[in-house]
Amino acid sequence: MTQPMPRSERNSQNRVARLFTTPLADGGLGYEHLGNWSKRDHNRAIEVDLLRANLAARGYSPAHISAALQKLEVAMDVRV
Repeated sequence: MTQPMPRSERNSQNRVARLFTTPLADGGLGYEHLGNWSKRDHNRAIEVDLLRANLAARGYSPAHISAALQKLEVAMDVRV
């Protein structure tokens, strides 16, 4: 019996990207793709303004959002 061909890395990446950007109503996660920011000035792992807006839209209180962002900022600054 022959082994199936492994998926190419690009095909796997495209499949994951589709899952993230497909609307919730269509079985995806409903995220907006913002493009490749790897060479953007002041690029950070956490986009505070986008995350704050997302959490607010999901119904989290300003106090909970601030606490979560503070914890993320501290965790991001920890050096391993």
